[in-house]
Amino acid sequence: MTRRSVRRAAEHLLVVSLNRLADSNIIIILSNALDHGVYRKKTHTDRYLNAASHHHPQQKRSLIKTLVHRAETICDDESRLEELQQSKEALTKNGYKEKYIDRVCRTQRTKVCLLPYVSGVTDKLKKILSKKNIGVRFRTVKKIQQVLPSNKNPVPRLLTKGVYELKCTCGKSYIGQTGRSIQCRIKEHQRHTRLGNTDIYDKILPKNN
Repeated sequence: MTRRSVRRAAEHLLVVSLNRLADSNIIIILSNALDHGVYRKKTHTDRYLNAASHHHPQQKRSLIKTLVHRAETICDDESRLEELQQSKEALTKNGYKEKYIDRVCRTQRTKVCLLPYVSGVTDKLKKILSKKNIGVRFRTVKKIQQVLPSNKNPVPRLLTKGVYELKCTCGKSYIGQTGRSIQCRIKEHQRHTRLGNTDIYDKILPKNN
């Protein structure tokens, strides 16, 4: 066995190991560099949501967008076109028309710009950008209160109201709710225990068998 054949065998084992560790959607090919593309198991059948099925059209469009997004984000430049063509053939087998697939793919490539809404300004920008096939989404402008950090000191948990749990040495626990501070309610429990007023807890807590 020559040195070159040993090197090729080692490279092959490395690729197999990397593909086992990689995401199931990725296949790694070693050719003096690490290339990447979509990996399909031998049991893959290219069966997806059929175009004739009684599902909402948005779900069918989402399927096409998902396959296109997977090809564009995972594949390198050399395998991207091949993967897009293979995805298109698989969708055709599942009843999708080529014109419909191409139309969804075109909308998938539409760029989106997020702008703060300013009356009289953003509307004009939307018209200009739409001519360049750029979609515009509006968002509200952040208020000063949202930008500046809070100057209030955090309230300790014992000074807040809510649900609390008290665990006893016998293994039982008491869960209560108070509209006052939990610290104040705990002091009341301690006072009841010190004075022997525990009848209310005997009714609530389950008895041991």
